[in-house]
Amino acid sequence: MRSAAAIIRIILAGGAVMAPLLALGHGMEFLQARVRLEMPGKIRIELTADFEDNPLIKDEQDARLILTNAFFVNEGGEQRAWADVAPLTFEKRDQPDPTAPVPEDPTWKERPHGLLTALWEYAPKGPPIHLATLDRTPHDILMWTTGTAEGTPAPPWQILICGDVSKDIQIRPVHTNPWPWGIAGIGFLIALGAGKRLISRRSASD
Repeated sequence: MRSAAAIIRIILAGGAVMAPLLALGHGMEFLQARVRLEMPGKIRIELTADFEDNPLIKDEQDARLILTNAFFVNEGGEQRAWADVAPLTFEKRDQPDPTAPVPEDPTWKERPHGLLTALWEYAPKGPPIHLATLDRTPHDILMWTTGTAEGTPAPPWQILICGDVSKDIQIRPVHTNPWPWGIAGIGFLIALGAGKRLISRRSASD
């Protein structure tokens, strides 16, 4: 039997654009991946698993293993496990991410929940990059993006199931500031000119 997220994907194929609003159901029966692009030249992903209410996850240790193996990174024609591309750090949370494209569930505020989040940060060699899921996995992933550059709309959310590949992830460009180098160059020219004048004066006095 497919998870709630897979059913949502089927509903989407029929044109139900509000499908993610049904996703919470009974607990987070899928992984939630927030793609953060606030930092120029870098991508940060927060991937969360509910090891308390998700019947597909046994416990916190199981959640850690699932998160570690959740993604591959497709970049420059190569595919590598995301944990091999950049290190993962883990933190426990008790409330879902408020930016997730799902409705707020008031019952969640009544008690803390057992959530484990894997934090991953990487500076790609050259955008875009893509994230791919395992070919065989019961854990579907709801992915959404925040922190896109001003004037750039956030890409639509996605639900990734077995073997899916995400849409392009476009990293904010890094804008180099020419002023420090320009100031340094001006300073060098001033020092060079002063040195030449000093040498000329010494030669004239000799």
